[in-house]
This record gives sequence, C-alpha cells and structure tokens, in this order.
Amino acid sequence: MEKRLVCPHCDKPLYINVTLGNAAKKDVPLIDAIKGVISKWVENVDIVQKNGTVVVTPKGYLGTEMWHLINSSLSQFETEWVSSGKESHWVIKS
Repeated sequence: MEKRLVCPHCDKPLYINVTLGNAAKKDVPLIDAIKGVISKWVENVDIVQKNGTVVVTPKGYLGTEMWHLINSSLSQFETEWVSSGKESHWVIKS
C-alpha cells in the first residue's frame, strides 16, 4: 500500500527531500563528523586526533547543561568520558 502526503487544504501532493548529515556519511573523516555534530560548542572545546582516536577536551568548565548537550551529541560515536579533574576529556575511537 502506497501512502502519499497531500496538502490538507488543496489536496496537492507534498514532496519531501531527506538528506543525511555529515555524521551519517561514511566518507567523512571522524574528526570532521565530530566537529559537525558539536559545531554549536566547538569554541568551548579542543578537538585533536591522536593514533586513530579523537580526543575532545573542554577548554574550561562547561557547566552541567552544556556538558550534557555535548555528551549527548557525541553519544552517536563510540565515546568514553575520562573524568580526571582539569584533564577530563572525551575519547572517540575510530
């Protein structure tokens, strides 16, 4: 059964174009995908690639809300939070 979307006012068909973000594309380097996912907060963190892993380190105290937003955004990757005081960071393995 095929279902068409139509305008409720004029009954004309609605066409929807769906695209995938950079994180979903396989040909995008991991570091670029991560930068894209956390682009709102990129000025608050340092992002470095080392030995096949990407390390995301807060530049300072993020506060609970921003930390949760960044952590939630990074959760689509294999992310580990390393709690180590001022040296705390996320590690994302490729």
